Parts: sequence; C-alpha cells; structure tokens
Amino acid sequence: MDQGGGDVPWPVGALGFFTDGEHLLIADETGLQGVDITGGQQVFTIEGFRPTRQDRHTGTLIQVGSAHARLWTPQQWTPRAG
Repeated sequence: MDQGGGDVPWPVGALGFFTDGEHLLIADETGLQGVDITGGQQVFTIEGFRPTRQDRHTGTLIQVGSAHARLWTPQQWTPRAG
C-alpha cells in the first residue's frame, strides 16, 4: 500500500475506507477524513475519531474501544439512522 500518496491525492488510511455516497471517508491514526469523490479534495476531518466499522443500513460509522463506542452518522443518512 502506497503511504506516500503516489497515485492518490489523499493519504492512505491504515484503519479503513468508507463512503457516504458523496465522500470517500478515510480512517487513519489521526482521525476521519472526508474526501470529495469527484474532485479528490479533502472537505472535512474529525480528529481522533477512528472508526473500524460502518452500519450498511444507516451509514453510521463506529469506533469501538475497550470500554466505549463512538458513533457518527453522515448528515444525509441521519434520517435512516433514526
């Protein structure tokens, strides 16, 4: 895996890749980055949030720790998550 970003305009995450339909969501050791799928530009970050799973029905991203879990649902999917 190219960690230098040679063929892609964003860093390659070590934990996971997800999507909300508009963005490639990249989880790495620093947090979550949202990259515009069509333009390749980073459009947002959530520092410290390192999800390893995504609920395929609601789009919610899930970070599981030893004693806790953190959740984040992309805005356009919030109605699906209830």
